[in-house]
Amino acid sequence: MHNTYLSLGSNVGNLKENIETAISFILGTGHIFIKLKSDMIKTEPVDYLDQPDFLNMVMLAETDFTPHELLKTLKQIEKTMGREDSVLKGPRIIDIDILVYDDVVLNSEHLTIPHPQMRKRKFILDLLNQVNPDLIDPITSKSIKELREVYV
Repeated sequence: MHNTYLSLGSNVGNLKENIETAISFILGTGHIFIKLKSDMIKTEPVDYLDQPDFLNMVMLAETDFTPHELLKTLKQIEKTMGREDSVLKGPRIIDIDILVYDDVVLNSEHLTIPHPQMRKRKFILDLLNQVNPDLIDPITSKSIKELREVYV
């Protein structure tokens, strides 16, 4: 089994219900098992600012999926829930990202692990800190706790 940290976010419709539905779909795969969850917090949009605030959370999960199988499954869940990518980084019913997968460093056409924006988003670091402050970023070799200090 592999440890993976996932972020979930929503800013369309009933945000909490959307995240809870995504969690149900994730558990329904039979291949992803949630170990720990952060709080759900409201955050302002990043990059594309002309959209509603998001509700976000992070979870630690175990999976027997490879990184690419995990990505394919998460993208299918997003599609099943009605996600449409009409505007790049625009409003979305659900967004599920792989933040970290074991200590894997991967940069392929469709998947980059760790998530390339993870260290640039304070709210992601804050949520990861709730779940595991001692998690080591395989790129910088720094803990989440240390990465958060950049923003304090």
